Amino acid sequence: MLIEDIMTKEVISVNLSTKITEVANLLHEKRIHALPVVDGGKKVIGIIAETDFFLKELSNAYLPAYIQYNKRAGGAESTEEEKKVAEKVAGTEAKDIMTANPVTIKADAKISEAMTIIKEKNFFSLPVVDDDGVLVGIITIADIIKLI
Repeated sequence: MLIEDIMTKEVISVNLSTKITEVANLLHEKRIHALPVVDGGKKVIGIIAETDFFLKELSNAYLPAYIQYNKRAGGAESTEEEKKVAEKVAGTEAKDIMTANPVTIKADAKISEAMTIIKEKNFFSLPVVDDDGVLVGIITIADIIKLI
């Protein structure tokens, strides 16, 4: 069985300038683990995984302070530090935390190849690209589990 047989073809992706708050909302609302970052021609140039919000610097913003700011709804109770962090996060874009040149896989690859990559790299998903690097789908652990 090949990747193209089980991949998701309708892929949600973002571009370099997508605000990080929109990325977070998409991950949460769509219940997905990662978003490919594409250029104007839909060529995959990066990926943002949920863990990137914690493992990358997020424009030197301290994420717990941003969360606290949001809990207080940005009101008068927020500290100056929380307000500064919120401004930094609001200005952060996908390009600031994405992993550039991500591992991808071709649609005609075997599922076992995807499983090996996912296991070795500890990924939840892999963008599927054509010969030109254009996004044509995504394969996730959930797609593979459905085969069981």
